[in-house]
Amino acid sequence: MMKPRHRFVLLDLGLVVMWSSGYIGAKLAAETESVYLVLFWRFLLVSLLLMAASIRHIRAGGARSLWVNGLLGFCGMFLPIGCAIVAVDMGMAAGTVSIIYALQPLLTAVVAGPFLGERVTTREWTGLAVAFVGVAIAGGYGGLSAPGIAYLLTMLGTVGMVAATVIGKASMDETPILPAIGIQSSFSAALFLPFALADVGLRPPRHSG
Repeated sequence: MMKPRHRFVLLDLGLVVMWSSGYIGAKLAAETESVYLVLFWRFLLVSLLLMAASIRHIRAGGARSLWVNGLLGFCGMFLPIGCAIVAVDMGMAAGTVSIIYALQPLLTAVVAGPFLGERVTTREWTGLAVAFVGVAIAGGYGGLSAPGIAYLLTMLGTVGMVAATVIGKASMDETPILPAIGIQSSFSAALFLPFALADVGLRPPRHSG
C-alpha cells in the first residue's frame, strides 16, 4: 500500500507535468480549426465526467457553492486558459505566455495584504522571485512578434488567476476537489459555447492540416 507521503509526492509531480504541458497543449490547439471549439469540448467532457459528483455536492451544499465555483471557473479557468490559447493562436510564443503567467504568484503576494490581510515574509518574496526566474529560464523568451492584443489577453489571464486565488481564499469555500472542478468546468464550457458556435459550430475538433 502506498504511503500517504509518497502519494502526495506523486500528486505534486503530476501537477507539475499537467501545468507545464498546458503550454504545449495551447500550441497543439492553435493547430486545429478552432481553439474555441477545442476549449469547449475540453471543458464539456470534464464536466460530464464529474457531473455526478457535482450534482451530489450542489444538492448537499446549496446555491452558494455553485455560484462561488462558477465565479472561480470564470476567473481561474475561462480567462487564464482561454486567453493563453487564443494568444498562442495569434502567434505569441508559448514560452512568452508562460513567463507572463509566472507573474501570478508575485501579483497574488502583492494583493494578499490589502485583500486578505496576509503578510508575505522576505523569505517568501525571495522564493517567489527565484521561482519566477526559473520559469523564465525554462520557458524561454519568444520575442514580441505577436499583435498587441495577444499580450493584453495574456495579462488579462494572469489577472484572472490572481482574482481566482483571492476569491477562493476570501470565500473559504470547502467544496471537494472533484465537484469543484466539475462545476468550474461546466461554467467554462458554457462560456466557450457561443465562441465555438460562432466560429465553426460544435462538431468535434479536428486538425486543420
